[in-house]
Amino acid sequence: MPGRAPREDGRLPAGQPGPVSAAPFGSASILPISTLYIMMMGAEGLRRATQVAILNANYLATRLAPHYPILYAGVNGRVAHECILDVRPLKETSGISAEDIAKRLMDYGFHAPTMSFPVAGTLMVEPTESEGVAELEGSRHAVNLSLVSGVRLGDYVIIHAGYAIEKLDQAEADATLALFAEIAHAVQAESRSREP
Repeated sequence: MPGRAPREDGRLPAGQPGPVSAAPFGSASILPISTLYIMMMGAEGLRRATQVAILNANYLATRLAPHYPILYAGVNGRVAHECILDVRPLKETSGISAEDIAKRLMDYGFHAPTMSFPVAGTLMVEPTESEGVAELEGSRHAVNLSLVSGVRLGDYVIIHAGYAIEKLDQAEADATLALFAEIAHAVQAESRSREP
């Protein structure tokens, strides 16, 4: 079993292995998962997965930049494997916070982005290497349209987001279905516009 943190003199008790993670009794079960993923992907697979994750993050950053400031972008506006959306100006003008947006995205079936890390009041979006353009576009439209629907249906909807399915009334269910249809239509229209 992993041991506790070192004694005051910086040494571990005799015969005791050190901690596996930052927690004194961290779980070593994470190590086989990471090791097997690396072994299955191989060097070329890891390189390709990294390239696609970076490409996906930059795609979303470029598409969302007209609506939200992107933090920690490089000189050319590029980001690493994640993009950080600064929603603090939105909070100042409308009262809608990063948490409100994240909860509303979950209402629409999207995984919520990381909130307030590394900067308070922001959303960190980390698309994976397995997400295709349609999924990225759906996420982008959901972020933008969740705000539009919040304004259209009243700020109450988005500020108090995080609705249990059992508590949805018919009007809310209809609004959610309409938003899903709007997202799907926008993604299809954009896909068609890219066809030669």
